[in-house]
Amino acid sequence: MPRSSVLPRFEVVIGCPERAVAANLIRSLTRPECECHGWVEPPYAELHVPESVRHFWSPRLQLTFSEHPSGTAVYCTFRPEPGVWTGFVFVHSLLGTLAILGLCLGLAQWTLGQPALAMLVPPLAALLSLGLYFGALAGHRLGHEHMCMLRREFDHALGSSSPAHDTWDPTTDAELAGGCS
Repeated sequence: MPRSSVLPRFEVVIGCPERAVAANLIRSLTRPECECHGWVEPPYAELHVPESVRHFWSPRLQLTFSEHPSGTAVYCTFRPEPGVWTGFVFVHSLLGTLAILGLCLGLAQWTLGQPALAMLVPPLAALLSLGLYFGALAGHRLGHEHMCMLRREFDHALGSSSPAHDTWDPTTDAELAGGCS
C-alpha cells in the first residue's frame, strides 16, 4: 500500500513530443469552459484554482515535461499555494530547531546534575510536527474537489480521461475519501 504524501504526485507518458503537449495545455487553458488557470513554459507548466473559488487548502498542479522513448513523460505534483507551503516548511524548521536546542540544553542540565526539563522539548516538537503532517493530510481531503478538477482539466488537455502509464490513485496517494468523478 502506498504511503501518504504531503505532495501527491503522478506520472503520465504521452505519445507525442513535448511541444505538442504544451500546445494542448495552452489550447485547453484558453477554452472558455476551462475551470482552472495556469501557465505553460516548456519544460514546465502549472494549473491552479481560480481565485474566485480558491480556499486555504486549494492545490496547484505543477507539471514537468521530459523526453521519454514513447513520447513525453509528464511528472505531476499537487502542491499547496506558495504561502501555505512556506508556512509549512517554516513551522517544521522551527520545530526542528527547538528540538535540537531543547536536546542540547537538556543534556547540559543533565551533565550538571540539574533536572533536565528541557529534554521534554524534543518529544513535544515531534508531536507538534506529527500534528502538522496530519493537518496536511486533512488539507488534502478539504482540497479533494479542487485536486479532481485540476486532474480533469489536465486529462482534458491531453484528450484522454485515463492516459496509459498513469500512476495516480486519489484514494491511496493522497488518502482521499472517494475517487474523482
